[in-house]
Amino acid sequence: MAVSTVSGFSAEEARDCWVLSVDGGGVRGGLPAAILSAIEKRLGMKTSDIFDVSGGTSIGALICTFLNLPGKKDEKSGRTTSKYSASDLLPLFEQEKGRIFRKRSWLISRILHSIYDTKTLEDLVSHYYEEHAFDALVKPTVTFATDLFKGTVKAFESWNCDEKHSTMNALLASTAAPFFFKSRTLCPIGEKEPISTFIDGGLLINDPTIEFVAAARKLYPTARIHVISLGTGLCQESIFTKAFRSIRHPISAIHTVATDVVDAIIVRRQSAVAQYHMEKLHQGEYWRLNPIISGDHLGLDDISQENTDYLQKVAKDFVENNPMFEELIASLRKSKGLDAESERDTDCKDYKK
Repeated sequence: MAVSTVSGFSAEEARDCWVLSVDGGGVRGGLPAAILSAIEKRLGMKTSDIFDVSGGTSIGALICTFLNLPGKKDEKSGRTTSKYSASDLLPLFEQEKGRIFRKRSWLISRILHSIYDTKTLEDLVSHYYEEHAFDALVKPTVTFATDLFKGTVKAFESWNCDEKHSTMNALLASTAAPFFFKSRTLCPIGEKEPISTFIDGGLLINDPTIEFVAAARKLYPTARIHVISLGTGLCQESIFTKAFRSIRHPISAIHTVATDVVDAIIVRRQSAVAQYHMEKLHQGEYWRLNPIISGDHLGLDDISQENTDYLQKVAKDFVENNPMFEELIASLRKSKGLDAESERDTDCKDYKK
């Protein structure tokens, strides 16, 4: 099942803590972006106001950090609100996807360095995320990368006072998918020596849900933990079925098979393990939202309009026709103290930032 819930928390705990975890998946990040936009519209709240802890791996890191960038300071409450909402993400994907996946000019550069121009990605991150330190985000945020030399997971925590990083470095480390983008050697703010070199966290922890629950428990030890884990599409076809399909397109067969192997061995297996442990061990609500997609649309860098339209349609069908999504909205509304009347009002108008 693409969505699951687990309940069973103690009524004695002091408060609700909502955790958002977003998988890696390249351009397929349009799926969780669309789901978050639908959640915002139903609640009439920004993502940063809904979740207490959020983050992800690779595109998931980009999405959650973007939604927690500081905006204006509210004069009455003194609280800094987020600059963006999830409704900003889809048009941004459409506008910038060609620049994110901008191929290098020379074949030799692609072989020795990376297929895509990391400098272009750096410029985009610098433009949208500006020069914010990672600890300036409006809510606790975590991104994950893989330490290239140690072969371990590295968590960049926005609340970690012992090791501060720029938002750009935390994101470029998490998104440095091998062969796609160059690895990232990082030096914490105020330090002169680099700590290590990092590549995409998706190699070891593409679905970081379990790590987020542990982080939330440290930050909110007496809270009831509710978890929403957003995937970037689940393909239920066997790798053999997809391999036979690739024969019809021999020119792109190597790329297709490589993508299928990564999806089958890394992405699906990691997600299955994370979901198994969450369902067995987590004492709270757990929602795994991961729409079913076709094997033809597994590509992490397929920026064609056909693929974009397909992913948007899948997300739209998912939020409109899946009864579990309605149960999630009902749980969120109850937790946030939103009554039925306000929901009807929200449904009658577009959500504004």
